[in-house]
Amino acid sequence: MTNQDNARKFALDLTELFKEATDDAVVKATQKLALDALRGVVLKSPVGFPPSWKRPAPKGYVGGQFRGSWQLSVGVPGSGLTGQKRSGKTGSASAANAAAGEARAALQQLQPYQSVYIVNGLPYAERLENGWSKQAPLGMVALTVQELQNVVLSYINGEVK
Repeated sequence: MTNQDNARKFALDLTELFKEATDDAVVKATQKLALDALRGVVLKSPVGFPPSWKRPAPKGYVGGQFRGSWQLSVGVPGSGLTGQKRSGKTGSASAANAAAGEARAALQQLQPYQSVYIVNGLPYAERLENGWSKQAPLGMVALTVQELQNVVLSYINGEVK
């Protein structure tokens, strides 16, 4: 099954979960899932580790551009780069919290059933998702979607109250 097929299945699972929910409940659940998804991809994102590279790092290199380039937007996908760096030096949780803080503002405008996008505009994002990094050999997005699917299915099946 492709990532696109998984995303479609996840959308169907969410539709099932929300079929009897109020608009307010849909918005709150979507906000929570979106923040969980953003946190998941940020925490799973590799940060450059020059000692493991075949070539030396550029002068002044600071890792974390990929981790800092995740963007959450409502209605339309984000574009461009954030210009932020969230290195492992400040801690993965700190990086995820910083990203979540920015995302909360965007999610304040969320309407029921509106699309939420999480994107990374760096040109090598797809390579990292497809196993290019030894730090994230299984990617970030696919693993995060799978984790969230399991949570949603648990709610649908009544395993979580």
